[in-house]
Amino acid sequence: MYNLVNITNYFRGQSPNIKRGGYNEGFNFKGYDERILFYPHLLNKTYYPENYRNWFHVKTLILEEGHPLFEAFGGIHHVYANEKAYKALLNNEKVFPEGSVFVFDLLEVVKENNSVAEGKRKVLAYMKKHGKKLFAETGNWEFAAFAEGDPSKQIVKDAKRECFSCHASQKEKDYIFSGWGK
Repeated sequence: MYNLVNITNYFRGQSPNIKRGGYNEGFNFKGYDERILFYPHLLNKTYYPENYRNWFHVKTLILEEGHPLFEAFGGIHHVYANEKAYKALLNNEKVFPEGSVFVFDLLEVVKENNSVAEGKRKVLAYMKKHGKKLFAETGNWEFAAFAEGDPSKQIVKDAKRECFSCHASQKEKDYIFSGWGK
């Protein structure tokens, strides 16, 4: 029986025990969602929301000292939605379609001369909606976050504990906090 490591190595071309070019004796692909076989996390590649600042801006929020989440999330928050998520927001849909992506861009606050401006990027995070067979423990949402917005600095190790534990409170909104004018 082949395990996830064997399958991952197969798609990397590193497994001498599994031949490419068709189904293999010893592993039954029937019943598997084929996307899981090509899913980037299996290959230690993480999705990164390129050009997200060209997406639809949903909201901006500033968390200042004194807010209960300031230590972890103090700063300027911009939330962006890709086209699928945007259309679902516009139509006030209860469940977001597969492929919906929200980006959370957290920047330092720079206060100077009676103005507030963006400082250095602290974290860039996203949540991406998948079909029913993927990420079931997190409402079918994939979560990731990158220190300083650097794709090589993935900081989420346990999405269920580090992200979904808070998002679970928003079940009636398909686990998102953002919305128009909210």
